[in-house]
Amino acid sequence: MNLFNFLLLITCVSLLSIGQLLFKLAADSFPSVISFDSLLAFTLNKHLISALLIYSLATFLWVWALSKMPLSFAYPFMALAFIIVPVLSFFILDEPLTLSSLIGGCVIIIGLTIAVN
Repeated sequence: MNLFNFLLLITCVSLLSIGQLLFKLAADSFPSVISFDSLLAFTLNKHLISALLIYSLATFLWVWALSKMPLSFAYPFMALAFIIVPVLSFFILDEPLTLSSLIGGCVIIIGLTIAVN
């Protein structure tokens, strides 16, 4: 794999991970009572709109990546989101980062290394 393809995959995973954090921030303003007005206000939430835009960009880049490499090679990189999201959540959302998450992240990296070699 060349450097460009690697960076493309890492960018896709990073954007999806950032989108997840934005979805979590948007969820904090999800209406407790569902009505047309409350759903309309929610759909105009800056975090939700940002997450959807980032996901759209990530999807475009993902399709571009798939035009350059096999899905069976590219898809294991998506597992990195299971590492990136908890780490970002720890630093940005003050969520706990557990030892089991760290161990699981190490297992994912080992698995990714095996899958792409």
